[in-house]
Amino acid sequence: SLPKALRMLLPRSIPPVRPLLLHTVATSGVAMLADPALATSSAADLPPATSFEPQGDPLQAAILFSVVALPFAYWWYISVPEARLALAKDKRLKEGEAKRYLDELADDPSGRKAERWFFAKWLRQNKPSRPAAAKAAPEDEAVALPPEEEAAALPPAPPPEPARDASLGVLFKP
Repeated sequence: SLPKALRMLLPRSIPPVRPLLLHTVATSGVAMLADPALATSSAADLPPATSFEPQGDPLQAAILFSVVALPFAYWWYISVPEARLALAKDKRLKEGEAKRYLDELADDPSGRKAERWFFAKWLRQNKPSRPAAAKAAPEDEAVALPPEEEAAALPPAPPPEPARDASLGVLFKP
């Protein structure tokens, strides 16, 4: 079928490619010049065309959902409530860092308007750690008593309460 000069140029180890060429010629519409038998074949000789339909694997979907949902659930149901509880305790206890910051913010005469606006609700709920009477010095007393007489004039101090842990009801009380 091929001219002798052309057959001599082709190596003998090339496998026959007739089915591939038939498919290529039939689908591309290009006429084969080398083999007229291929050019005359019709599309009816080809296998029917199939379409690709996407498929989903339920196991992969379950794994993907688990990889995303489990860490989120741990964070939402374990980490966030623990952090909220720690912050609530820190705001209410006298030695808490948040409590000290709120007291400092409430007592600060300088501006800090943005901080006051941001923590306005907490500042309203904040109970001062020092009594108001201890903050104000008695300036209207004209006569100062000697320390012995002053101590005798004061009522005896009540015994100090034993330290106890704050309950959740006390911590979350507005």
